[in-house]
Parts: sequence; structure tokens; C-alpha cells
Amino acid sequence: MQPWSSLSRNQTVYGTLRSLGKFSLLFKSALILTASTRYYNCANSNNFRSAGGNNATVEWYTKYLADATIRLRDLAPGFDWTVEDSYNAQSLCAYETVAFGFSPFCALFTYTEWQGYEYSIDIQFAGGNGFSSPTGRAIGIGYVQEILARLQHHTINAPEAQVNVTLDNNTVTFPLDQSLNFDFSHDTNIMSILTAFGFKQFAKFLPSDGIVERELIVSHLVSLEREY
Repeated sequence: MQPWSSLSRNQTVYGTLRSLGKFSLLFKSALILTASTRYYNCANSNNFRSAGGNNATVEWYTKYLADATIRLRDLAPGFDWTVEDSYNAQSLCAYETVAFGFSPFCALFTYTEWQGYEYSIDIQFAGGNGFSSPTGRAIGIGYVQEILARLQHHTINAPEAQVNVTLDNNTVTFPLDQSLNFDFSHDTNIMSILTAFGFKQFAKFLPSDGIVERELIVSHLVSLEREY
């Protein structure tokens, strides 16, 4: 069974971590049932009840990319270029830069439009996984319970905040004698965990009609395509 990414990239990391002490490797298929991927077990986090972040993002990019869409449409005669295409082009810049080190899509947008893109991600996370989400804290609370159990040096032996008792009542998969723990999860899940911990500096409501001063800047918390 293969880890999340290629073995060649991860062998060094895993070997280093093993040298620090006990190391429990869980493959991503198993993580569906852990507190680090709780959104799989919360139906309301995957339906309209938690769509506020996505909806706000659409409202915002329709506004800040209006001029860019006209500009790009003129550069692509014969193609029905929409504001959604403009937003997807910005996303391609980000992903291609991570994958290849460069993307020609980046130069299509102004600095102000890139500020708008950054804000679009912030409001998406705030409404989908943060304090503006009705399920944000619920998704992250299981990990908070696991942290408390580790600090108090006990396993979790009964269903609690939907944690995986099979893993968390076994000191092989839930070690209690570690001086250092490494936990990995997706960026959206990390946002829910921060919300469940009650870090209210990220609780400010972010409107979808203009950029406001804020503490919640996703790129400062969880960088693109990283899992911690």
C-alpha cells in the first residue's frame, strides 16, 4: 500500500521521524475514519448547509474579476470567456507554479486582482470551515479531544466527538509517551481545528463585497498543497 505521495519523496521523511521514536503511519484510506479528516463523517459539511463559503467566493470573484473578464475576453476571440474562467485561470496560476515553478496565467492579472484572489480563499475558508460555518467547529472538535487525551496521558475508550475509538484506545496507534507528535491533515481540516480550539482572532466576519482588514489570511496559516 502506497503512502499519500510517492514513496521516493516520503521515505526520507518517514525515516527521520522513525528515528525520533515511535511512529504510526496511517494511509489516507484509513484517515477517512480519524479526527484529521472529519468532514467525511459529517454529512452537513458536504451539502448546502455549509456552502456559505463557496457562495461568498462566487459573489466576490464576480465583482473583483469583472474588468479582468472583459480584458481576457478580448484576448480570446471566439471563446465565451466567463468570470468563472477568469477565476479558474487564477487558480491555474497557483497550481502550475507549485507543480512546474512557473505559469503563464499569472501575468494575466493585476496586483489588485491577486489581492482579490487571496481574499476569495479567505472567505471560502471562513464560511466553509471557520467561524462563519455552521459545521466548522464540529469537524475540528475530535482533534481537540485527542489533544486533551494526549496531554492527560490517556486513551479514548468510548465514542467522543466522533473520534475513531479503534485507533484512539490503542497506544500503538495513539501513543501517549511521545515528547513530540506529528499530525497531518488537509488545509480545510486545519481551519476547522483552529476554529474548534476557539482561536477567535480568526472569527471576524468577512463580507463578500469588499476586502477588509483581517487576521484570517489562509496563505499565512496553511500554504498551498500542504498537509500538516
